Amino acid sequence: MFPNAACVVSLVDRLVLRAEVILIDGESYRVKDRASPAEQRASRRNAARQEKKP
Repeated sequence: MFPNAACVVSLVDRLVLRAEVILIDGESYRVKDRASPAEQRASRRNAARQEKKP
C-alpha cells in the first residue's frame, strides 16, 4: 500500500501533528477480549476432566 517507510513516517507525522493525545486509565478491551477465549477453552477442558473422573 505504501511504497516505502519514509512515506509511512510522513503520513503518520501529518496525522499526529495537530492531534490531541488522550490517556485513558483502565483495562484494555482488546486484551480482555483476547484473554476471554483462552479462559473459556481452559474452563471447558477443566469441566471435561471433571466429568471423566469416576
